[in-house]
Amino acid sequence: HILMAEIFPLSYSIKFIDFLRKKYKSVKIVFLLFNPIDSYVYSKIEYIKDYYDGILTFNPGDSDKYGFTLFQELPFFPPILPVERVISDVFFIGSEKGRLDYLLAIYEKLTSLGLLCDFYIVNVPEEKQRYADRIHYNVKLSYENVLNHINQSRAILEILQKNEEYISIRTYEAYRLKKKLITSNHTIKAFPFYDDSIVSIINKPEDLNIDFFNVKSSESKYKEFDEFNSFDKVKKFLIDTFNV
Repeated sequence: HILMAEIFPLSYSIKFIDFLRKKYKSVKIVFLLFNPIDSYVYSKIEYIKDYYDGILTFNPGDSDKYGFTLFQELPFFPPILPVERVISDVFFIGSEKGRLDYLLAIYEKLTSLGLLCDFYIVNVPEEKQRYADRIHYNVKLSYENVLNHINQSRAILEILQKNEEYISIRTYEAYRLKKKLITSNHTIKAFPFYDDSIVSIINKPEDLNIDFFNVKSSESKYKEFDEFNSFDKVKKFLIDTFNV
């Protein structure tokens, strides 16, 4: 089995896929999505989908809409970093994507609770950059720096696009680095690693409260996530779904 990631340019090369099939006669080649599908992404998938044995999506909504195979245990393993001194309470990084007013309302609520926010929001025009002396606008971080910011925060904020609900990379980062998670994803309750001492699910900024930060997280649940996200489970899924 060969997994071809959405973000890998050669995933869209028909010649490269043909080369793999000639070199590995019994191979199953599977396209792996890392982002929700929009019209641009779908147009690229339409071009190459018939050359793959399957397309995996982590997003239940996209699975229902497009008929792609749902797989919510991404083979994604952020590195476990040495424990560092915590210098902020909540870290957020992401594109505005129609969420700016909501993100700013969350920022206001968190700061009203006396919490220190470390927010990086991109694609925001200058006239909309409120709290620009405290929020980092249009600053891009390397992934290594993202992980360092997470490592120095108590919690990660995850607000999913278009009110969709799925397990995103932010969830993986929170559990791998043993951080709390504030999320708009209600479906996380259905997963075995869910624990309300680690995860705060919000509908609106008013749902945030200081008690969540004061309650000690269950270490055992962090370990359960590592079991959920084991590569053995990924391998079994591929074998069961795409038999060679």
